[in-house]
Parts: sequence; C-alpha cells; structure tokens
Amino acid sequence: MTIEEFIKVQDKQQYRHLGLFTRTGEAIIKFNTVKMKPATRLDQIKTRLESPTLKDSAYIIKGKSYLSNDTKSDDYIISKEGSEPINIIEPEPLNNVDGYSFKKALEIEIELKHSQMELAQFKKENKELLEELEECNKTLAEYEEEEENKLSENNTPNWQTFISESLATITPIIDKHMELKERAILLQENKLLQPPTITPNNTEVPNDKVNNDFNKEVLDTINDEVIQFINSEQDQQKKETLINCYEQSKNLEHLIVSLNEIDPQIMSQISNNLNNR
Repeated sequence: MTIEEFIKVQDKQQYRHLGLFTRTGEAIIKFNTVKMKPATRLDQIKTRLESPTLKDSAYIIKGKSYLSNDTKSDDYIISKEGSEPINIIEPEPLNNVDGYSFKKALEIEIELKHSQMELAQFKKENKELLEELEECNKTLAEYEEEEENKLSENNTPNWQTFISESLATITPIIDKHMELKERAILLQENKLLQPPTITPNNTEVPNDKVNNDFNKEVLDTINDEVIQFINSEQDQQKKETLINCYEQSKNLEHLIVSLNEIDPQIMSQISNNLNNR
C-alpha cells in the first residue's frame, strides 16, 4: 500500500491517533495526542516518508481510535515511493516453541512492543501533566501571596482608626463647645444670663457648668496629652515645630491633622496614652 492509498483509507476509517513505525515496531513518529488533529499527524508522516534518511523499502502506519492500552492498533504496511512492492508471506505453522506456537509467540511479542510504546507515551503525558500541575501550584501560591499583601496594605493602623473615630466624636463636641461659649459671651454682654439651676437640696448649680462639664473634660484631656507630648520632646528643633503647630492650629481637628503630617507616630502614642487611662 502506498501513502496515497492509506490517505483514502483514513478518510473512511477516521483514526483519531496515527503513528509511523518500522517493521520491527520501533517508533519513528509516535501517536498524536488528543491535542493534535490526526490530519496534522498524517501530513507529518507523509513528509517523513519522503525523507531520504528512511532507507527501508517499507514502514508501518498504525491507526487507533483510543490511546488506552487495551485497544489494538490497525497496522498498514506502506511501501516507499519508488521501491518494489512487498509481498507478505505468512509463516508456516511450526511446532510449539517453549509452550507457544510460533504465530502465538509473534503475536505476544507484537502486543508487548505495543504495550511498551503506550507505556512510554503514558509516562511522557504524565510528566507533562505533573509539570502543568506544578505551574498551577506556583501560580496559586503567587496569587495567595498577592492577596495577603493587599489585605496587609488595607489594614488601617490602630492610631489611624483612633483618629478617624475620635474626629467623628470630637468634632460635634467642639462645635457645641464653641456654640455655648459664643452664647455665654452674648448673654453676658446683654446681661441676660439665665438664673442658676436649683438642685433638690437647694444648692445652686450654674447652667453653663451643667452643659459644658463633659465637653470640657474631653477637650482638656486631649489637650493635656498633646502638651505633655510636646514638653517631653527631646529634639529642640522638632519641639519648636510642634509648639508652632499647636499655637497656629485653628481648632482641635486642625491640630490633630497637622501633628499627623509632622510625625504619624505622635497621634499613635497619644492614642495609646488615652486608651491606657
């Protein structure tokens, strides 16, 4: 059979896996995997048969529908172009050789070679799969490390959380404090101060004190911590910078933001001191 005749056979049989072998079963072109189309493999076999390096007059094209070990291939003897046709003469039956007839021993040997070739192909494919799995594991490890870094970067330090929460609580208190202070000044200027509150035991408690004691305590506590930190600063140049910042701040919120810009550790330490009280 010529290669052109086999191509017509392939059109009918539609083997999914094709390979080129010598008459003794040695692989020249192994079976294609499912990733390669059989037409592509057949083109490769045809090109290889035209090579002058293949000096034998005939080779075998094996066709299979599945690569599993329990499927036997269909073998086609292909004559090279320009060579004499090969006549296959069936051997005459001989007596048993070591318990098997010659024909049976030949079949066993052929099956053994097929099994060895399929085993080699299986090992190759298994190696490729293991390499792909290793690459997937590396990619997964890199992805997990990247996600951990992102989570680490997104974690806000404790002192920043403290500032954010403090500003949300202190800003209304500052506004209320300033409002009460302005109201007290206006009332005093117009001599319209409200009469003192009388407690059950007839003790007089100024209304201003009732409204402002809590706000003043919070403000004074934070103010004391800032002043204490400034006084404890050993670096004279930095200390002068902190004093200027304190004196030029418009309000407590502005002071906290300014101190954080100078040194983020300042508000972190003040936050720790307040939490430990």
